[in-house]
Amino acid sequence: MGYNGTEIGIELDADVIHHDSDEIFAVRLPGIPANWKPVFDEESNAVIGWVEEWTGLKKIYDLEGKFVGMEELPLENVYIVEDILLLFVGITEIKWILQGGKEAAVVAGRQIGRSASLGIAAALISRSALVGLRISFRQLTKREIFKFTGTTAVHMAEKGRYVPTHVLYLAARYGKRMADPQGVAGAVKFILELEKYDKTGQAKKYTLELVLRTKDWTVLHFLYK
Repeated sequence: MGYNGTEIGIELDADVIHHDSDEIFAVRLPGIPANWKPVFDEESNAVIGWVEEWTGLKKIYDLEGKFVGMEELPLENVYIVEDILLLFVGITEIKWILQGGKEAAVVAGRQIGRSASLGIAAALISRSALVGLRISFRQLTKREIFKFTGTTAVHMAEKGRYVPTHVLYLAARYGKRMADPQGVAGAVKFILELEKYDKTGQAKKYTLELVLRTKDWTVLHFLYK
């Protein structure tokens, strides 16, 4: 952790660089059960909410676990093309094929298996519910006011080191708070568990460390391991 707390904080639109990344992050905040399915949105290239399935019902929550809406499960496994277009890519060049008895979406030659793997196909939500989650997600991202040092800005550009800024925000708000291990005045360390999905939808759990200079919300250090 090479910082001393005197570094200049600079604004950085880091998420744009990684918008098409195959590495997708999700944070199960305290109180969000393990059986809630992540809602992956291709437009945002992010997990933007959660779905809890009950007998005949789906309850939909945003990333902070706030209730968004409730819908009835269909009697049959029916896919509505209009909703699928929104859920997967938001364009019209889409078709369905059968692979091993399961449906998979193919768009412009690229198989969108990640959405199904992340649980969205198993917990299909309506267009209105998706719009509600997108609004909540955008409101969350607007709360991000981070600055970065020269070092952390470089790390945000690195694959395998980058962490979405909304995840950093959730760490600063909901993570375990402790004193900065290097003793920098005004700096606080936050710890939060996160999940990272690869392009096949397989998830691994990590621990995120974030050191923040709170007077100007400058990220002095971050690392997940």
